[in-house]
Amino acid sequence: MSQLETNVTPRGKYGPLSQIPIQLPAIFDKTLDLILIVDQDGIITYANARLRELVGIEPEDVIGQTIFQLISEDEHKSVEEHWQAVRSGEPRAFETRFQRVDDGHTFCQIAASPIMGTDSYLFIVHDLTEAKSMQDRLLQAEKSAALGRLVAGAAHELNNPLTAVLGFAQILREETDDEMMQRDLDRIIRGALRARDVVRDLLAFARQQSPVRTEINVNETLEEALEGVSKRIQQSNVEVETRLEASLPALWANAHQLKLVWHNIITNACQAMAPNGGGELHVISECIGDYVRVTFTDTGPGIPREMMSKIFDPFFTTKGVGEGVGLGLSLCQGIIESHDGQIWVESTEGEGATFIVELPIPNEALIIE
Repeated sequence: MSQLETNVTPRGKYGPLSQIPIQLPAIFDKTLDLILIVDQDGIITYANARLRELVGIEPEDVIGQTIFQLISEDEHKSVEEHWQAVRSGEPRAFETRFQRVDDGHTFCQIAASPIMGTDSYLFIVHDLTEAKSMQDRLLQAEKSAALGRLVAGAAHELNNPLTAVLGFAQILREETDDEMMQRDLDRIIRGALRARDVVRDLLAFARQQSPVRTEINVNETLEEALEGVSKRIQQSNVEVETRLEASLPALWANAHQLKLVWHNIITNACQAMAPNGGGELHVISECIGDYVRVTFTDTGPGIPREMMSKIFDPFFTTKGVGEGVGLGLSLCQGIIESHDGQIWVESTEGEGATFIVELPIPNEALIIE
């Protein structure tokens, strides 16, 4: 039997290899792509070691399962169309998502084709997750830059007349003794102050720049942010529990900007929990490898899955009219990324939300006592 002849060994580590040349499994395990072989019913008969990294499952554990058990449920319909074409002898290339065991997803491109002379089909799966992430970041940066220019112009045009309205209303409020007029002027002042806050948020979003950094203590910024929103915390009937790791490495960062991030996250948590009578907010700081991680976990209603991908988009908000313009988390993301860090959210609807921020530790970190 030559090296290219067929190995008729029955089920092995990766399944029945009756139609795979002897040397190919060893070669397949060295490739950067996931290699799957399925029969005419879509049953997986072979998977290489790359499956472990892409999905979190041992290759031998998927033998006998259908290819659809690896694919995210909402992708089944489109993949079924491609599968039927491949079964009829037509090679196909398409993108889809694999469901990971940790509930995450792996974005991938699949090249599928019949294996000539057999009743089997070859699936070569290329991981696109990092490429997709980079593409999304670039698109987000381009959108933010364009939006920032538009927002800055609009905010400046609003700021001057708004200052005049607020100033004259406050002067009239001080000069009049008419109670009805005072009440009306109070409404005007409250509305103008609200509008001023919106303009401030718009300008902050538009002016995202590289921060001026100094050596800071993250725990101090967290304590100051919590103190700054203590009234809102109390009004929302939220109990805060902190676990701040002592002797954290000092960071090279802008303390004011970080406090703005903490303020936004804490405020959002309070607003989410208040309608249900309050709840708990757990704030943790810790050193994880080369990063300082800050975690905010609330016991609120959580975030629906369909909103998770939009949560950091400019002007996306789940709040009612007059309660926010949807720039807070987008601003937070911009600040953290300008510090070479990352921010993300983990949530299951009905089970609260966790916002996680990681900031890099300088190469020559100093320990804060």
